[in-house]
Amino acid sequence: MGENGNGKWQLAFWLITAISGVWLLSLTSGVVANDRLNTQEHKDLRECLYQRLSSIDSRLTKIETKIERR
Repeated sequence: MGENGNGKWQLAFWLITAISGVWLLSLTSGVVANDRLNTQEHKDLRECLYQRLSSIDSRLTKIETKIERR
């Protein structure tokens, strides 16, 4: 009788498996890259906020000093 088509289904299965694997790897690398980008953005934001809060703190200290002198 010969082949009953199982070879075609096996080929289709492995082809879909390979395509899904490549898609999953690319998706994973995209997620990791996005996470690294967000981490850097958050670090930059924390540094900016720290600088601004330090500036506000020093100004408040100067104002308190002037008020106490009066």
